[in-house]
Amino acid sequence: MVLTACHVSPLAKIAPGIAVPHATGIIIGDGVEIETGVRIYQQVTLGLAKLGVDKFPKVGSGTILYAGSKILGGITIGKNVLVGANSVVLIDVPDNAVVTGLPARIVSKG
Repeated sequence: MVLTACHVSPLAKIAPGIAVPHATGIIIGDGVEIETGVRIYQQVTLGLAKLGVDKFPKVGSGTILYAGSKILGGITIGKNVLVGANSVVLIDVPDNAVVTGLPARIVSKG
């Protein structure tokens, strides 16, 4: 993905059926797991929280990761979650929640 400046690790586990509407600057690290139906917008990073700590995030089906969001460390993002633009998520997020902020916090549980 040289033309779009994206990096998707061949070690990431990505289910079929994800959508990448604006494929620029997206980084998906080695141990990341992404379920089906996830939508990933531009400048999203899924990866390590700290060097030397080999833990990667898991993203549940139907989740939307808006532009510039960062999902870091060995956390789990539930199903049908909305992650606000430019949020930095460092905590587990339950199904059907909305998270936003720096650091991200849960603003709605549905």
